[in-house]
Amino acid sequence: MNPQPNFNQNPNITKVFNKDGTPNSKRIGVNKFANYNIYHTLINLNTFHFMIFVFGLFIIINSFFATILFFLPQFVSLGVSDEVTFSHWWKLFFLSTQTMTTVGYEQGGFISNIICSVEALVGFLFFALITGLLYGRFSRPNAKLFFSKNIIVNTSDNNITYNIRVANAKLSQLIEVKAQLIIALDNKINGKIERKFHYVNLLNESIAFLDSSWVISHVVDRNSPLYNLHLNDLKNKNLEIIILIKAIDDTYATEVHTRTSYHCDNVIWGADFIPITEIKNNSLITYIRNLDNYKYLN
Repeated sequence: MNPQPNFNQNPNITKVFNKDGTPNSKRIGVNKFANYNIYHTLINLNTFHFMIFVFGLFIIINSFFATILFFLPQFVSLGVSDEVTFSHWWKLFFLSTQTMTTVGYEQGGFISNIICSVEALVGFLFFALITGLLYGRFSRPNAKLFFSKNIIVNTSDNNITYNIRVANAKLSQLIEVKAQLIIALDNKINGKIERKFHYVNLLNESIAFLDSSWVISHVVDRNSPLYNLHLNDLKNKNLEIIILIKAIDDTYATEVHTRTSYHCDNVIWGADFIPITEIKNNSLITYIRNLDNYKYLN
C-alpha cells in the first residue's frame, strides 16, 4: 500500500466516545456516588481487570482476618505457647484462606474460632457475589462486532462516500441490524467554537441479518455536513464520526448494542475496501483478519 498522509495525534483532542465505545465524559456538580453503581461497573469491566479485582479482593479479605488473628495473644491465635513472630502471619493467612473456602483449619483459641466463624460467613457472601458477577458477565448478551480501524473514503464515480466495515465475531447471527451515524464538527459561530452533532443518512442503514461482514456507507451530498470538506478541513473542524449499531441476538432473542468512534486521523482518502469474502466449497468464507485491508484508487 502507498503511504497515507496522517495528521499527528493531538493529545488535546476531545472525543465523545473512546475507540472501545466507552463514553469520554465526566459529570461535575453531583455527588460522586450518586450515579455510581458498583454492580454495573464490575459487570462491564474487561476480563483482565475483573480477574485482578477478584484476586485482589480475595487477598485483602484474607490479609484483614490474618492480621486480626496475628495481634491476638499467641495462645489464642495459634493455640501454642511459642513466641509469635511475623513469620506466623503467613500461617495465619493460609489459615484464613482455608476458613474462607470452608476447607477447614487447625483448632485455635475460643476468640480465634469466633473470628474464623465470622470469616466463614464473609467467605460465603464473597463467593456468592463473585458467582453472581461471573454469571452476569457470561450470560449477558452483547453485539461482538469487529470494526475497521479506519474510515475509507471512496472518491470514484464523482461521488464521495465514507465507508466503515464491520464483521460479526459471534457464531450466532444478528438479525434486524440497524446503524446510525453521527458526525461531530467544530463550527465557528460569532467568534466562538461550538461543537455541532449531525445525524446523517446512510446508503444502507439496516440489513435483515449480519452473518459475515457489512460495509456501512454515507454518501456526501449537498445535505451532508461533510459536503465540500477535504482532509485539511476535517482536521480544522476536529471531525469525529460516531457509529452506533443495534440488533437482535438470534440466540437470546434480545436487543444488543455496540458503538465506536473515529477521528479525522482515521480517515483514508481516495481508497476502497478490499473484499474479504469469497465462495468456497459452496460456502461463504469471510476472512476477518483482512477486515482493515484497503487499496488506493487510481
